[in-house]
Amino acid sequence: MGTNFYWSGHQHEESIQYHIGKRSAAGRYCYDCGSTFNCDGTQLIHNSKEKRLGWSKVCPCCGKGPEGEDTKYNPIMVELGFEKTGEKPTEGIAGASSFTWTMMKHLWDLEKMIADDQPAVVDEYGREYTAKEFLDMIKRECPIQFQLPVDGWS
Repeated sequence: MGTNFYWSGHQHEESIQYHIGKRSAAGRYCYDCGSTFNCDGTQLIHNSKEKRLGWSKVCPCCGKGPEGEDTKYNPIMVELGFEKTGEKPTEGIAGASSFTWTMMKHLWDLEKMIADDQPAVVDEYGREYTAKEFLDMIKRECPIQFQLPVDGWS
């Protein structure tokens, strides 16, 4: 479950030149400690084929639990389109998303375009973002980031 992002004008082109990356729900996260609740860490957070140790009930660093999590940002609901992005806390326990960059060059190019107010990115649902809006969303919602240069994302 996730959302694919492309350079504006290239929404249906699956080349690594045009596919910027994919945001995916990544489970509980402690924004105070910068830690996933996944006992395997971030490397296996999306890989269900690998042996998994499961999920901790509390933050492995500070021991806080997910009290009141129901009222906080839920990345699964965002990916399903039932909740808007941008309402996620930056502290405490809440759901998190990951972002997998197709190429880091996309990040570098977006950083150079931050002052431009024209849409630079489009998601698979046709929503457009300026470079600043997109990078702000990634910073706010995706504390876990990867890079995987593959064609044919789905």
